[in-house]
Amino acid sequence: RKKIVLLYRDPRDVVVSLYFQKTRRSRQRVEMPLSDFIRDPHFGIDNIVWVMNLWRDRLRNHPACHWMSYEAMQMDIEAELAGLLAFIGLDPILPERLREAVVFAGFSNMKKMEAEDRFGHPILRARDPGDPDSFKVREGRVGGYLAHLGGDDLIFVNQAVRRLDPLFGYGHEEVIAKE
Repeated sequence: RKKIVLLYRDPRDVVVSLYFQKTRRSRQRVEMPLSDFIRDPHFGIDNIVWVMNLWRDRLRNHPACHWMSYEAMQMDIEAELAGLLAFIGLDPILPERLREAVVFAGFSNMKKMEAEDRFGHPILRARDPGDPDSFKVREGRVGGYLAHLGGDDLIFVNQAVRRLDPLFGYGHEEVIAKE
């Protein structure tokens, strides 16, 4: 009977983001190259795909489940946020308030606030201010995995993503690294 909001992202971007989280930020750091990480049975892309498919299977017939993609939010954050707010019953929303929220929570502002330690909490603080990859707000790019993966690694993650439920919309295109 409860409303559920599920925000999902391309697992290829997720696994790269998780890699930086676990190797640069986590208290329980993992020491392994990215090529091994993406294949790791616990952290790797196969597990991410499995979990996403599990969510889909369990929530397929849920009467009040709102599915949102990170990529759609990047394309039109105001429309996606308005849709989310309407789903949870906060409709209508004043467009100027929505824009204020989008600007405040925008990537560049979040990155700036993290660099200034405005959150005042260790979990939202760069592990090493001199290492841009140790920031919580790191890149936030759609398709950013292409800057970090190539060759056999790219083939491996593309094959894994093909096993995703079609609802997610990933993995049915061939992505080739630009070398």
